[in-house]
Amino acid sequence: MTWEFLKENTLTGTNTNLDSGTFTAKRYLYAEIYTTIGSGTPELRLKFSGDTSSDYSNRYAQNFASQSTNINSGNGIIGISAIPNNTLTVVYAKNIADKEKLVIMQSVQQNTAGAGNVTSIEECFAKWTNTSDAITSFEISSGTGGDWGASSQIVIWGTD
Repeated sequence: MTWEFLKENTLTGTNTNLDSGTFTAKRYLYAEIYTTIGSGTPELRLKFSGDTSSDYSNRYAQNFASQSTNINSGNGIIGISAIPNNTLTVVYAKNIADKEKLVIMQSVQQNTAGAGNVTSIEECFAKWTNTSDAITSFEISSGTGGDWGASSQIVIWGTD
């Protein structure tokens, strides 16, 4: 199985959205999302293929603490809430058009700079219940808490 580069987008200024743009659907998707903070404390909300309906559900936990759920949401998959620092997020998705898309998302936050401060982590397990479309774009919203900063980036690979 060889991974093929599909799409990349890097912000040149602050923005509430970081979109991949459209790419060719593949059975398996892998994305790396690096976010810097432009202002406030944004939260990572992931949507697929422009879908704003209530087709998203997920379970997530930060630093192995208690779990939270987000069910029947039109806000997308809430990957991280209130991000105060630079964050690297990886996303794996099984992408078959006539099946619910299962998603694993893992994030690590920088926390306060310096080796004396440990990172903060978050794990998220989700699904996109749309069974008529494959994923052909990622849209990363900052929610209502702030903006993504310049140099925030999304890179997507896929394979069949």
